[in-house]
Amino acid sequence: AFVVFAIKNPDLNFDLLNRFLVLCESNNIKAIVALNKIDLVSEEEKRELKEKINAIGYEVLFINAKEGIGVDDLKNRLQGNVTVLCGPSGAGKSTLINTLTDRLHMETGEVSEKIGRGRHTTRHSELIEVSDGYIVDTPGFSTLDVTFIDKEELRYCFPDFDHYNNECKYRGCLHYKEPGCAVKEAVEEGKINKYRYEFYIRTLEEILKGRKY
Repeated sequence: AFVVFAIKNPDLNFDLLNRFLVLCESNNIKAIVALNKIDLVSEEEKRELKEKINAIGYEVLFINAKEGIGVDDLKNRLQGNVTVLCGPSGAGKSTLINTLTDRLHMETGEVSEKIGRGRHTTRHSELIEVSDGYIVDTPGFSTLDVTFIDKEELRYCFPDFDHYNNECKYRGCLHYKEPGCAVKEAVEEGKINKYRYEFYIRTLEEILKGRKY
């Protein structure tokens, strides 16, 4: 999966990005984060974002879908694969597909100035042949429900927890309120990003309550 988000216009929503990544992990789909509209940020901002996303276990590709910048990196990964493009409306998924296919394949829309979100131009999913592989565009989502994930499985949807999942005092630790939790210790020591852990806890609490996001 190419998880496509704009860096700016609209601003990068890390909560929603994390939800897409968790969704990919829960389905055993390899995810690569593709950040679009790179012309709107500085090199320093790009470096900070790359370090932040790399630290949680994901590769980052920087692109400008309209200008075709960085698109060859994506195209090289399509060969022999079925690759889904997912992300919020206005991130540039349809523009990216048009660039990858060298033709006007998908309708594109502008980001609404009033609400700061993209208009839903993609209303269906379609399998498109590109570079000896296939890509699938999907409608944009402003929210994602992940409460269908089992509470015991959620921890395995966070690659940055992998090293610590089996190091806790109690077997089956949910990294929540249990004592002797290796994940919580790693957070305190700065080895796991605190924001990511807080996102994990919010998601776990949604699952425990059976409440949709």
